[in-house]
Amino acid sequence: MGKKWRVFFGLGALALFLFTTMAAAQGINFSVKVGAVGAPGTGVNEQYQIETPANDVFIGGGCTNHVRLLDILLGLQMGDDINALCYEYASFIVDLQGIHGEPGWHTTNGEPIYWHFSVDAAALGQINTDVHHEVTTGTVGCSEMLLPNEAHGDYFYTYEIIKDSNDLGADEAELGLVVHGPPASPHTDDDLNALHLNAALIDRLTPPPGEFLQPGDLYFSLAAGSLSLPLAGATEDDILTPDGNGFFQVYMPGVSLGIIPGSDLDALFFDADGIPFFSVANVMQTMPPYPNANPGDILVPDGTFFPDGIADELIPARELGLLDADTRYRDGTERTPDFQDDNLNALDAALAPVTEPEAPSSEAIDKALPMEVSEGEPEGEGEGEGEAGLPAVGFLGLMLAAASTTLVGMVKSRRRR
Repeated sequence: MGKKWRVFFGLGALALFLFTTMAAAQGINFSVKVGAVGAPGTGVNEQYQIETPANDVFIGGGCTNHVRLLDILLGLQMGDDINALCYEYASFIVDLQGIHGEPGWHTTNGEPIYWHFSVDAAALGQINTDVHHEVTTGTVGCSEMLLPNEAHGDYFYTYEIIKDSNDLGADEAELGLVVHGPPASPHTDDDLNALHLNAALIDRLTPPPGEFLQPGDLYFSLAAGSLSLPLAGATEDDILTPDGNGFFQVYMPGVSLGIIPGSDLDALFFDADGIPFFSVANVMQTMPPYPNANPGDILVPDGTFFPDGIADELIPARELGLLDADTRYRDGTERTPDFQDDNLNALDAALAPVTEPEAPSSEAIDKALPMEVSEGEPEGEGEGEGEAGLPAVGFLGLMLAAASTTLVGMVKSRRRR
């Protein structure tokens, strides 16, 4: 091999090493439910001590995590709970026509899809699945004690070959999360309730003077009872996105997806065609012969398969290895229901399993101007509440945003439609 080719090969290997190292080090993105405390020294734990981590987005792996997106960049407040998360459209289109087998398990190019998801604290999983193992036994890692039930802090994945089962993607300890309480008791702490595996960073501060997060920078939902929902004229069923002015707006109303009001959209993924794939927290009953929309199902907008006014079942909970209390199969025939519905409460999809994420770079932080929040300063002329009753400028808000957004890092080109 000549010198020229040795140099080329060396540079190529170095580039490949750097690329794979960056990808592995990025961690995965998630939010947690109200009550999470996080492992000591993590971003979740720091936010727990300040106010609440439920309204922030974290990036974690390698037994730790830190804040990736601070609540004030979305105009959120204490009392808000990010319930579903999708940073960007996927690079592939999900086959909904069944060209390559059953709908939902392949891309339109025939590549297998690996559905990644989490469950809530009441989920049990089908016997002999990793969800069930994490409920009954748990996994030791990152110096954490074995303390089942651990499933609600983990994420899992499945694909067509192992359909009706699931594998562990990452234990809660790998994400810097913890569980507490006696075995088999319901937990509300460190419940991973939103997930996006791999997303390019957002930088809205370059060039100066910067701007707020823009529509389409990310998509999310807020849990029922979140205080900011009525300020935006939104509900727990809606898909939300930044409004470009420091707050958020409705991107897709839940009713347009076939979500019965109050059903609570709690998991979200978009494919490259902009089709939303989602789940709801509360069962939506349909009329025979159509299957119900159960909390463990992956759903698509109404009319994709069944023109009944209710979001359509794409992949039933049982095919994800979860308990499924539906009484009907997709073809309308009756089935013996499981004794409960497991709740799928976070969702993403990839073309390969994403497992055991490594510690994220400290520069993995989204950057934008913050929503200006009042911290109780005396009102003067021109101060007080902003338009539409939204909070006004506060010095602490600006300082918090500066602390979370001034790290300089390489920002990848983001896919946008």
